[in-house]
Amino acid sequence: MPRQLKHFEVKTVINFEFNEASDQHIMSLETLDQPGLLARVGQVFLQEQIEVHAARITTLGERAEDMFYISDQNDKPLSPDRLEALKAALLASLTVQKDNNSLAYS
Repeated sequence: MPRQLKHFEVKTVINFEFNEASDQHIMSLETLDQPGLLARVGQVFLQEQIEVHAARITTLGERAEDMFYISDQNDKPLSPDRLEALKAALLASLTVQKDNNSLAYS
């Protein structure tokens, strides 16, 4: 993590909204912008077998505000259990742990 980002505290917030028009969930993600952020999000999508249909990636200073239109791999909406599992996996992947003089990702 670049030393410039060590001074920012941005809480990770993940929300889901169902879009009836597209029959997909819209996932909004707000977190600290950091190297490899989208790679880690993409890895979680792959592990959780999530299909991404569209994305809007926005960086505002130290904050990343991203939105993804998602479904399962059969283009079906995700169940509440799958949404919770996805959220937990993303939070685990994006959590930055600060110890004495270094930063590590879980």
